[in-house]
Amino acid sequence: MGTPFRPHAANRRGGRRPCMGPERALWSGGRARRNVGNVEWAAWFDAPEYEFARQVLQRGIASLYFVAFLSSLNQFPALLGERGLLPVPEFLAFFRRLPRPTLFRWHYSDRLLRAVCWAGLAIAATLVAGLPQLGPP
Repeated sequence: MGTPFRPHAANRRGGRRPCMGPERALWSGGRARRNVGNVEWAAWFDAPEYEFARQVLQRGIASLYFVAFLSSLNQFPALLGERGLLPVPEFLAFFRRLPRPTLFRWHYSDRLLRAVCWAGLAIAATLVAGLPQLGPP
């Protein structure tokens, strides 16, 4: 029966661990320093091994936005529309003194809200379908 396998046993005896990946370390006097000269700047952003995870994350967030815009399209006019339970023009007039970002700061109408919701639905649907990935890189 032999000795058990220890992948980094050489490190305990003063050896060096093999360097892997784009950020390789050069050993000089026992200290590691980055080998930045051999790494291409744009290559750091190109990660083809994470393409599937990026697609799942992008389409998942787009599907959440799709549901949110659909919900706003159906519920917002009745709750906060021009003739809703809490009319938006009165609500915005009350908070006009606080500088908060909104598309409806200068003008609000239910028609504008529906246009923004339809535009959001269209953009989210194209992202869920993956149409931007069909274009050039």
